Amino acid sequence: MLFKLLRLPLISISMAVFGFFVFSTNSAHATPLSGLNADVDGVVIATTTATTVNTTAANDATANDVRLVTDAGSAAYFGMNYFYNQLSFNIGTAGTVGVVTWEYCSAASATCTTWTALSPTDNTNSFTTAGTNSVTFSASPTPAFVTSTVFDGVARYYVRARTTTSYDAEPLATQISAIEFNVKVRVQNQLSTN
Repeated sequence: MLFKLLRLPLISISMAVFGFFVFSTNSAHATPLSGLNADVDGVVIATTTATTVNTTAANDATANDVRLVTDAGSAAYFGMNYFYNQLSFNIGTAGTVGVVTWEYCSAASATCTTWTALSPTDNTNSFTTAGTNSVTFSASPTPAFVTSTVFDGVARYYVRARTTTSYDAEPLATQISAIEFNVKVRVQNQLSTN
């Protein structure tokens, strides 16, 4: 009401309450890994026989509860509500032998129609290095990075790690986090036109 009396626009920033600014974060389940600012908004693992949503497990600190990829043809999809340029993985069990190719959704209608290769800096070495390591994408943010609905009906910015060489031992993650450009400012004019 004070804003209306003063004839000032009401500004809200989506992220916790700070003064008259309103902040809110995505619905996180755990504190993101050190140096990162967001839990992942969507994690889906697709093998040749099943598709599993692993978002809750990816956002908690339970050891080795996130399957990543297995055999050739399987893929791990990582989606965020906003642009991001890095994913970090706390790998509890390193995979052996396997190799992934990183791709991003570059064209979509309802679902992703085109996956385009990325050349990230992959410090996980295709999930074969244990511990906390990052995968950094130089292509984000960019207009070529589009939102799509992959599996859960929510449009997000997705990348995927697609297995090109099968793993002898399956990699398992404990937690996954991101560096997300998530400060979204919404300015609403609350002035009446009367």
